[in-house]
Amino acid sequence: MSIFNKFMKRKAPIFLSSSEFVSSGHPDRLADNLAAIIINDIQKADGPKSHAAIEVFITHDSVTFGGEATTSMQLDKRYLSKVLALGFTRAGYIKEMRKFWTKDEVALPSNLKIYNEIAAQSPDIAIGTTDKGEESGWNDQGVFFSSSDNTNSLMLGMPQHVAQLIGEYLQKLSRESIVTGGTATKGIILGPDNKCVVTYRVKEDGFTPIEVSAITIAVAHASRSEIKAVQKFVQNEVTTVLLAEGITLAKDCEWVINGTGRFVVHGPISDTSMTGRKISVNHPSAGPLWSNKMIGGGSLVKPAHASDLVLNLTSRFIANVIVRSGLSSYAVVGCAGAIGVQGLQSIFIKGDDKFEKSKLKESVIDFFNASITWAPISIAKMFGFFSAEFDFGKVVDSNFFGHPEFQPWEDTQLIDKFALSLKHYIA
Repeated sequence: MSIFNKFMKRKAPIFLSSSEFVSSGHPDRLADNLAAIIINDIQKADGPKSHAAIEVFITHDSVTFGGEATTSMQLDKRYLSKVLALGFTRAGYIKEMRKFWTKDEVALPSNLKIYNEIAAQSPDIAIGTTDKGEESGWNDQGVFFSSSDNTNSLMLGMPQHVAQLIGEYLQKLSRESIVTGGTATKGIILGPDNKCVVTYRVKEDGFTPIEVSAITIAVAHASRSEIKAVQKFVQNEVTTVLLAEGITLAKDCEWVINGTGRFVVHGPISDTSMTGRKISVNHPSAGPLWSNKMIGGGSLVKPAHASDLVLNLTSRFIANVIVRSGLSSYAVVGCAGAIGVQGLQSIFIKGDDKFEKSKLKESVIDFFNASITWAPISIAKMFGFFSAEFDFGKVVDSNFFGHPEFQPWEDTQLIDKFALSLKHYIA
């Protein structure tokens, strides 16, 4: 019986919240990573003048790079082959894998055909965006949402936090098992392709966590690793990690690990993927269930001037500031912009009941209108996009959120600085 059906049979109301995380070895994340490497290189080469909208389509034994770019770089097949090698290696598809998987079971960079469909940017789109430099407006119109809550220090929301914790740990185990031939993992050989869904039992507000009620994991493995041994090993390893982190597991927590059984054939050879496919399931969400997955826009794998990326990240940053200031236990924020125009069309903020009744919303909106220069390049500079140490590939690889060490919009020092200013402004 599923955990949902178990709860439905109980007399007391039960509230559940689920979130998913896919590893950097999952083909969907891999497509994002390949695009991110190109965008990172373009931004390093051309700074604020750079423009790129790169999409990656992976299917079986081929990778197609498409989109538009304004850059001094040569985005030819020779360069793209280097991108492919770097992206696959970072995602865990290393040469040692060939000891455990055949070419029919997993593809490495040298096995893949490359198709290059990247063209020059339309001059009509460039008008009002990158052509004006620091005076540029947004590259697209739309409303872009993000959110935050106070359920853990990373402000990800506990289901997403735990799913990401599990996925990143399994990625680490995969590389160790491949490099050591299983000596570091009790003879189990895991592949880099994994996905995890965590379901939390939460309070009626929809986000305050109680306990983990279900964990679903799909993780690739070598054919020599028997499925029951893989399932037992993964459950024991993940349980140990979660308990060490103080995560509460329900006594009847339901585990589903490789529920269909064998998962030997994996990665791009078995899965068709495209940039931006995981934007919704991996995006932070907070507050009552109606607010979950309100994001707006398309793929976040865009350069610093792009509305999709910058306004989503700024919405997330504002939500973090509101929560850290203590004004609300959660915040959902939406920012609407117009193509070619600086400033905003609107800011939407939703908080908990205390915040909504406080009549502070107008003052909070005034503060952010005054304290942020609402132009893409200005915000990108505030977040350090053009600094030498900024690595967009790492940002994408770690899912955009929850790693303040290399995601400036998650930096607690910057967030706390704004939160203190906000409190002074309100006072």
